Amino acid sequence: MNCKDFLNNIGDYVNQTCDPGATSEFDSHVGKCASCAMEYRQLKATAQLVQSLDKKVTPIGFEARLKARIAARQESAQPERLTFLQRVVGLILGPPAHGHRTALRPVLAGFLLCMILGGSFMVNRHNASLPSGMDWAYVQTIRQQQDSFAVSNPLSDESAVMLNEHNQLASSEF
Repeated sequence: MNCKDFLNNIGDYVNQTCDPGATSEFDSHVGKCASCAMEYRQLKATAQLVQSLDKKVTPIGFEARLKARIAARQESAQPERLTFLQRVVGLILGPPAHGHRTALRPVLAGFLLCMILGGSFMVNRHNASLPSGMDWAYVQTIRQQQDSFAVSNPLSDESAVMLNEHNQLASSEF
């Protein structure tokens, strides 16, 4: 047995709750290791001191009340899980912690405003570039079908070149 194993299981040895084989290993280790023997003697003396104290009878229901108070404290100590959006809004609008958030508020507000306006502009620009009633996914699917048809059925070098030019012209329009 090494010192780490001894110290991890010293409570069982002091309380004499380990099996006989482990007890002989503990005895052997205590006989060889001075620092573990000192730890054992100190813990054994502490355990004997605690056992010598007068035992008090607890009032009826004490254990249930204690468990309820512990559970209530644990629940109140649990930090509330916030979504990403709640954290961002809290960072912008929440109370400053030691003044460091006040400098970030205008920067974050401006950044979010730019992202929202820029994103809506890009979506509108993209949709406006498509012919009316056309879906971008539909256009992409047609292009892929044309390309695969051209690869699998090369009529001539000239037709492949014409189809490639047509696709490049079409993609530059969108």
